[in-house]
Amino acid sequence: MIFVNRKVFNQESPAVVQFYSGTLVLFNSMKENVNLRFILICMLVLFCFSSCNKTVDLNIANDYKVQLVIFCSISPQNGVSATITKSLNPTDTVYFSDSELIIRNAVVELYENNLLVDTLQDQGNGTYTAKPEFIPEVNNSYYIIVKATGFTDALSSEVVIPKSPQISNTGFSKDGIIAYNDYEGVAFNFDLTDPIENNYYRMTVTNVKQSGKWENDFLDIRNFSDAESEVCLKYGPGLNNLLVLDDCFDNSVVGFQLVTTRNYTDSIGEFPYLKYFFTIAAIDENYFKYSSSSYQPAGIENYFIEPAIQYSNFTNAIGIFYAYNESVFEYIP
Repeated sequence: MIFVNRKVFNQESPAVVQFYSGTLVLFNSMKENVNLRFILICMLVLFCFSSCNKTVDLNIANDYKVQLVIFCSISPQNGVSATITKSLNPTDTVYFSDSELIIRNAVVELYENNLLVDTLQDQGNGTYTAKPEFIPEVNNSYYIIVKATGFTDALSSEVVIPKSPQISNTGFSKDGIIAYNDYEGVAFNFDLTDPIENNYYRMTVTNVKQSGKWENDFLDIRNFSDAESEVCLKYGPGLNNLLVLDDCFDNSVVGFQLVTTRNYTDSIGEFPYLKYFFTIAAIDENYFKYSSSSYQPAGIENYFIEPAIQYSNFTNAIGIFYAYNESVFEYIP
């Protein structure tokens, strides 16, 4: 029961409001000057907060279709490389090792401008690569067809190799303190000349420890305002995969400052990195959409976002085939 304050109805005794299956019933005597607006508000609140339940039986175990999972990239610098596995039924409780998910002996056909130019070689661990002498060319279009026993042939969309990013006025500097957790940082400064068409970029850094071990560390852009960052910057998986679209600087020259951590900590102590490799890549729209949909915020941010649908540009498979063209800049402090 809900008791409504007597002042609202201008009467001596309170009015009692009861709810029966979505019907509002008013008890007690009321005068003719009852506030009709208040009653309508009550009915609206009841409507908004009422709900119904329906049980739906989902036969996921039998209805789900296991699919090929393909991650394939193509670039003038690194050629063509594909990793092919299979998906799992969401109801599976059996543990599958990586080797059980790998697809072996698949036929991966590579087409350039609608002509078959290569069949990727099986490396035996779910990885397939093009012949070393094959070098993809800028502005040419490519797609792949994957054929594997027990699966319908998978077809990717066409991708086009973008032009190499136009980088100038490069330089490195110690940046003092990074805004995140007061880490000391190293900065890579450069100018990017953006062509007139829509363009997408990926910026990453790889740091080398004293032991020679490589790792992908934190990366941030320091010269974008919050408003620009909201529109033009996105993270792919992890905090080392910055995605940039040119909506904020289309057809212009823009200065960038990429910042990464200067030191790392291990069981012995804190040490500076030996060297850094900053990679600036022009990427196609497929990779931008795929990585954007893969990003999952960490911590409490993750509690307030809707699940993202993973972008895919394959028919009869899940995954991504994308093109990129990159430039790598090495810095030794």
